[in-house]
Amino acid sequence: MEKPGFGVLLGSYKGVEGYSNRKAGWGAGANFINGHFTGYKYQCVEYARRWLILAKQLTFQEISCACHIWDLDKVIDINTNNELPLIGISNGSSVPPVADALLIYSRGLKVPWGHVAIITEVNLHHNYIRIAEQNEEDRHWPGNFARQLKLEVVNGKYFIRDKYSIIGWMVYENLENYLGSSQ
Repeated sequence: MEKPGFGVLLGSYKGVEGYSNRKAGWGAGANFINGHFTGYKYQCVEYARRWLILAKQLTFQEISCACHIWDLDKVIDINTNNELPLIGISNGSSVPPVADALLIYSRGLKVPWGHVAIITEVNLHHNYIRIAEQNEEDRHWPGNFARQLKLEVVNGKYFIRDKYSIIGWMVYENLENYLGSSQ
């Protein structure tokens, strides 16, 4: 089955559409939403930042690689410019992932800049999570998610498994559940 061309709508999560990148690279041009820079069409970081802006009214500072999101400690409210905490929860933590968290991948041979996705669903009963993303498989989404990943619980620790190495997930809402958690 042939993959969709550049800029083809693949699906959406909470009304924020994901598009095919078709490996266009950085030359596809910068993208802005309501005057806010989201990234380069249609990279993974562009979707994550655009999703945060449209779904949560939040953004994060400019980064050079998707994996560098893990180094951030705040998001910015686009309406007030207030900084809000961004907390990283390591893959293999005793804290389970949650919907709307950012899923951050390490650099790797096939993902030299890392990768970022939005967790759309966490099913602890059936041991999976679902994610929304751009610039990975460039396939039409089967629902409000691009892919489903395995969630393993080993000795009370949560591990999200994918073909690439995952650093962890980052939360910015309901922080009282995460403050004091093992990072």
